[in-house]
Amino acid sequence: MHLQIQNLSLSCVNLEGNGSMFTHKTYYDILKNIKNLSQQYYSNSYATPESAQKNLTWVESFRSKLNIPFSQDKKTLDVACGVSMLGKTFSNDVFGFDVNKEAVKVAQKNGIKAKIGNVERKWQYPDNFFDIVIASHIIEHVVNPDHLLLEAKRVLKKNGLLIIATPNIAAWFNRILILAGIQPFFSEVSTIDKTLGLKFTRKLTSLRNPLGHLRLFTLGSLRDILELHGFKVAKMSSTEFGSFPPVLGFIDKIISHNASLASGIVIVGKKK
Repeated sequence: MHLQIQNLSLSCVNLEGNGSMFTHKTYYDILKNIKNLSQQYYSNSYATPESAQKNLTWVESFRSKLNIPFSQDKKTLDVACGVSMLGKTFSNDVFGFDVNKEAVKVAQKNGIKAKIGNVERKWQYPDNFFDIVIASHIIEHVVNPDHLLLEAKRVLKKNGLLIIATPNIAAWFNRILILAGIQPFFSEVSTIDKTLGLKFTRKLTSLRNPLGHLRLFTLGSLRDILELHGFKVAKMSSTEFGSFPPVLGFIDKIISHNASLASGIVIVGKKK
C-alpha cells in the first residue's frame, strides 16, 4: 500500500485512498521497520574475514586522532562492537555487544567480553560501571539516539568518557553536491540501492547495499545532543573518507583538518 507523507510537522501520514490518519507512533513504527532492514544487512555482510583488515586500518587512523592514553585496567564498552578491535587500544578490560552473532564470535576471539545485544534496548550492564564507552558509527543507525546517549550516561562512571564517531552530513563535498542538486553522501533514499540520487558520483563505489543511515549529524548537532544529555564536550576531531580516489582523498585529508567540514566527526563527551 502506498504511503503519502502529507505533513511531517504535524506528525501524520495519509493512507492514500481512504483518508485514514497515521499518528506519530505509526511513523515511528515505520522507522523501526527500516532499522530492522539495517540489522538484517549487517547480519549478512559485515562479519567477514576481509572486514578485520579494513577495520584494523581504520582503527589505526582513528586512534591517532585521540590523545586518550591506554590504561591496563579501565573498563571499556564497545557499543555495537562488530569484530571490535578499537576497544583494545584503550584498555585490556573491554566489553562489547552487537546484534550480529558471527561478529560477536570474532570479537570474543579478539579477547573482548562480547555478547549478543541490541543498542535500541536497555544495555545489560550496571550503572556507573565503565570508564569509557565507544559508539563508533552506530548513532546514525539507531531510531532513538537519545536512548543511546542516556544508556551511555547510565553505564558510565562520573567523569567517564563517551567517544562517538559518525559521518558528517555537512562535509565539504556534500555542501557542493547539494548546491548542484545531487543527493549528499551518507544519506539513503532506498532500502535497495544506497546510491540513488548520487548521479555521476555513483561510480566511486560498486557497493549498492544500504547501510541503514537513519540519523545524520553535523558537528554542531552532535555537540548539541551530547550537551542536551548532560555531557561536557572534551574534544572534537575528524576522520577522512576512505572511498575517494587518490586526488580527492588528498583534498579530503587537508580539508578534514576542519572538523565542521570533515567527512567524519569524532566527539569525546565527559559525563558530569
